[in-house]
Amino acid sequence: MDLNEAFAVFKIEGTDTAKFLQGQLTCNVDTLVVGALQPTAICNLKGRVLFGLWLSKLAADAYTLTLHHSLSDAFTAHIRKYAAFAKLTCTVQATHYAHIADGGQLVFAEAEPNIDWRAQLLQNGEYVITAQTSELCQPQELRLQQRGGVDYNKGCYLGQEIVARLYFKAAPKAWLQLLAMPNSQALTDLVAANPDVVVLNQAYASPSQLHVLLVCKPTLALPAGCQFVPLPSPYNNAIARA
Repeated sequence: MDLNEAFAVFKIEGTDTAKFLQGQLTCNVDTLVVGALQPTAICNLKGRVLFGLWLSKLAADAYTLTLHHSLSDAFTAHIRKYAAFAKLTCTVQATHYAHIADGGQLVFAEAEPNIDWRAQLLQNGEYVITAQTSELCQPQELRLQQRGGVDYNKGCYLGQEIVARLYFKAAPKAWLQLLAMPNSQALTDLVAANPDVVVLNQAYASPSQLHVLLVCKPTLALPAGCQFVPLPSPYNNAIARA
């Protein structure tokens, strides 16, 4: 998948907005500060990530949610279903694009990027959930808790029971990894031999090196010429509960 695509930005505002989002998102909406961009998710009832999102607080009753454009229609339908009686409005803003700002932070803006930011995005561990990868992974498998995107003490939200059970009573067997390989054929061969691997995003870091963000077991046998690339902090923390 080419990551150099548009993202949909939704503005949600109204007196019930914070309460509504708190019952939907895996992160703690109440602790979010104005202007911060928080990766988070909405799960299905099986605890798998339905929408991978970036949440930003504009004011006490106003937020933006950014997600890949391929999920825009599904997200609109989701909001209509769950917010039918809530005092809020949800509107689509202008098309935005991902940029890597100074310091390596991800930001979204209306202007298209003038540099190839995709490989740097992957090196930062920033995955993008699309329509093709929706409902394939649990939040812990995406290391979302390591980025403040999952709060295990805030109370109920969609899929919370399954997500909490994995944290308190078990541990994921596979999780987000960055893999360097010589070309796309090596990736094709790897997936063919390991159908349980979930490929999220990919981009060439150089003409001879393809970087791939995928969810796999740490014991995955790699083809010749392939190697795991360490992800930056906070991905150095343990996946399972201490």
